[in-house]
Amino acid sequence: MSTPSRPIARLRNVDRRTFHDEIVPRGEPVVLEGAAGEWRAVKAGRESPEAACAYLAALDSGVEADAVLVPAGL
Repeated sequence: MSTPSRPIARLRNVDRRTFHDEIVPRGEPVVLEGAAGEWRAVKAGRESPEAACAYLAALDSGVEADAVLVPAGL
């Protein structure tokens, strides 16, 4: 993996308006710290690995899915 030539901005507490009006038009990468903090999967993962697995297992529909595994760097 290559190293970015310049630092990537890190922002916290970005609301929808700020994201659409100020961040998207820049067309540059940005790290939105804490953006997924309220997601149920994240909350379960913070509780324990077992809680995260239980949360995900409850969503399993039993239907097989295709997956593609690609080596890092491709």
